[in-house]
Amino acid sequence: MRKRIYKREKFIESAYRMVMRYGFENLSAKRLATYMQISTQPIYNQFNNFQEVKDEVVYRLFHESITSTKKCREEHHPLVCFPVKIIKYYLKNPQKYYLSWQDTSGNPKLMYQLYETFFLKYLLVGRCFYENDEDAKKVIFSKLMISILGIIEKSQMDEDLTEEEIEAVWLDMVKKYIENE
Repeated sequence: MRKRIYKREKFIESAYRMVMRYGFENLSAKRLATYMQISTQPIYNQFNNFQEVKDEVVYRLFHESITSTKKCREEHHPLVCFPVKIIKYYLKNPQKYYLSWQDTSGNPKLMYQLYETFFLKYLLVGRCFYENDEDAKKVIFSKLMISILGIIEKSQMDEDLTEEEIEAVWLDMVKKYIENE
């Protein structure tokens, strides 16, 4: 009898599909095994625990949100362009927003850490940020992230803001950070 070998990526892809359809709260090793029509043993042969599978799905959600912003216009500061694109991405994909930030069965803390690393490495690097130490940059990031999530929530609840309106609101918020550039 031949032993079938499953690759790690196959489990992650199947887990991602399950999460997109049913949410993190319905993702378990048993349900993933049933979905893939296998036993749970191959899953645990590839991963130390099932939280690793959930974390890989969170990494994939983060990667998708970042790649959706690749086409930022050159005339804008990245601290303006990137958050506006992220806001529009999550407004177009409310399920991914819910899974990334609100579904506590996933790992919103990991998503926050991934965005923090991205902001500190790529966005909070201009001349006006050189005088700030790492802790000050983290405080700035938390304020910006709270603002991004707040704009998304407001737009989902009240009215659908256009990209120009979102950009104007965001530019007003970050003006003090980028005016020294």
